[in-house]
Amino acid sequence: MRRHFRASLIKTEAWEGYEFADMEIKITESTDCYGAVLWPSAMVLCHFLDTHREEYNLMDKNIIELGAGTGLGTIVTSVLGAKVTSTDLPDVLSNLRHNVNRNTRGRCRHEPCVTELSWGNMVYADPYLHKLMETFMHLSSDDTIILWAMRFRLDPENSFVDTF
Repeated sequence: MRRHFRASLIKTEAWEGYEFADMEIKITESTDCYGAVLWPSAMVLCHFLDTHREEYNLMDKNIIELGAGTGLGTIVTSVLGAKVTSTDLPDVLSNLRHNVNRNTRGRCRHEPCVTELSWGNMVYADPYLHKLMETFMHLSSDDTIILWAMRFRLDPENSFVDTF
């Protein structure tokens, strides 16, 4: 897993590059929006999926990413062959859509879909964890597999993992 930063010489846009799924992925972050930064848990999940391709074969699988942020998870799973619906709050969608389009156009078996999904006002904040659980239950069936990466923080979030 290599990470590097390059300032653009042609535009004023800065991006960070990552290598997953045998390709360089360019991610633009937005510092004015909480959800539009790349969280370490996204990199960990992408690294896991990239290095466990045979165990978790994503080809033609239906995936919904909750709280997609900058879209790294959506990009990697799309490049690995999945049919992905990428979701987040309305104020994050333009940057999410930009990153997903920039990195998947012409490179994926299935074009990912980016759409709004609000299940709480703030990711992993204790008052909204029950909304996240309701969302999981609504979107899941008996054969659903949930892959979830999060940083362990405070007791309420940690106890949510036990409930989950």
